Amino acid sequence: MNQNKLSHKNLPRLDRFGFTLVELLVVIAIIGVLVALLLPAVQAAREAARRSSCQNNFKQQGLALALYEEARGEYPAGAIWGGGPRNHRGSLMIFMLPYIEQQAVYDLFDFTMNTDDQLNPNTMEPIGNLPIETYKCPSDEHPDDLDHDRAMSNYAGLKGSSRHINNSGCSCRTFNTWNSFALSPYESFQTANDYAGVFTRIGIVTKQEHITDGISQTAYMGETVPECSAHASNGWAMSNNGQGLTSTIVPINFDSCIRERSREGCNRHCNWNTELGVKSRHPGGAHLLYGDGSIQFLSESIDMWTYQYIGAKADGEVITPE
Repeated sequence: MNQNKLSHKNLPRLDRFGFTLVELLVVIAIIGVLVALLLPAVQAAREAARRSSCQNNFKQQGLALALYEEARGEYPAGAIWGGGPRNHRGSLMIFMLPYIEQQAVYDLFDFTMNTDDQLNPNTMEPIGNLPIETYKCPSDEHPDDLDHDRAMSNYAGLKGSSRHINNSGCSCRTFNTWNSFALSPYESFQTANDYAGVFTRIGIVTKQEHITDGISQTAYMGETVPECSAHASNGWAMSNNGQGLTSTIVPINFDSCIRERSREGCNRHCNWNTELGVKSRHPGGAHLLYGDGSIQFLSESIDMWTYQYIGAKADGEVITPE
């Protein structure tokens, strides 16, 4: 036998380094636990950033309302809607455009005629297809094609504690429960003194002199979720998009987000009652904008009568925001 040939027994021993299957499973389990622990914190941080951006958008709208009132001596109408399509001449979202640095978009509209679905003469596409970032809360997925090819808004001018009517084609059988909190009728208004909140959709405008409770104690606007409201899903540029129609008689964040047919119409987006309440994608509540430009986050569990007084401009019940 060749003595120079090494036997495998004489080869130096090479130790193998690696994970056993059990060790690998333990590592995976530890990583899973860490991810589970960190994910809520990451999501909370992201929501905090989105919520901050949402508030900033609201502040810009509050400034726009103040500038509008300073320039004209009155607030814009929630909407000019009713009396036939020729009288549909826009809503709060259009009227605020010049005061949120969107004068060019505002100038595209011809207010001598129906503004709904007017075309952009530069593109021949509806003006309402243009997304306005100041009107979008990043906490919402804000799909722009819920019912139509229109850009959405997550904010609505409030008519305060005013009644709603039932939609017989999408009935909410318990809608009178909400109307028991109403401090003013549905829409039989003649002057600003006839409706509870700051805005209405039938063209009547409010002046500061009508807000006897004080602008710092009166909520002007609230958040909305287009997916949960047939009116809001009409888009920011439509006259009948919930502006001046959204009220405080519906509990904050009441679930009206069901879009398929179900037994309980109150949870459907088309019912004309619960869909026209303040809603957000923020856990636990929603933001409201007050007349002095301050933003308050109101809890879903707020006392309903306290909520009505916050939304009413001249009920004599002054509720100071915390």
